[in-house]
Amino acid sequence: MCNPDFKNAVKGGNVKSTTISPTVSSGFARRRFAIAASLTGLAVFYHTTKWLLRDSATWLRPADEFCPEGAADENGKCSRSDLFAKQATSAIMQLFMGGMGLMTWHITKRVVTGIPQTPEGRLFGYLEEADKLNTGIFVYQTFDFFSSMFVPEHCTAIFLTHHALAAFTAWMSLEFQMVHYYAVFFGGCSVRQRFAVTSP
Repeated sequence: MCNPDFKNAVKGGNVKSTTISPTVSSGFARRRFAIAASLTGLAVFYHTTKWLLRDSATWLRPADEFCPEGAADENGKCSRSDLFAKQATSAIMQLFMGGMGLMTWHITKRVVTGIPQTPEGRLFGYLEEADKLNTGIFVYQTFDFFSSMFVPEHCTAIFLTHHALAAFTAWMSLEFQMVHYYAVFFGGCSVRQRFAVTSP
């Protein structure tokens, strides 16, 4: 596995460019404060947005299928600020992850220059950008798991299982420095494509 000063060792001629250096410390432990702060920030943003838009039925009315019996007030107006807040919170994380993926994969091409292009490098190589991206994936999927429990349309077994497995995969990649090369594509590029396709 590649530690952060792997490239310096290569430049100094101490190792071959295909050498995988020893593992770095747990990414999860190193980023625990960023994880806690990000989860707190997302929760505050979600609840603030939901509260501020609680009476937005006149200008932010959801589609009829999202206004079940009993959701409307005494005037027949339906407000689902929880759905809007969830989408707005998701957009923040989608933009972060998609931006990181675009930058790392297509613009700086660090997935090619920062990781040895061997099977071992792609599986166990270290990349700072992937570490940050995996942190974002873990935060987003953990937040989505718990917030989905309070939104009826999202509180399904398939959604919750997806969020739990994606968060677990990101944790494994952070904790054991695995598949950083593929994490950039999975967590950055594919998220960017999905966001572009599903956005209005």
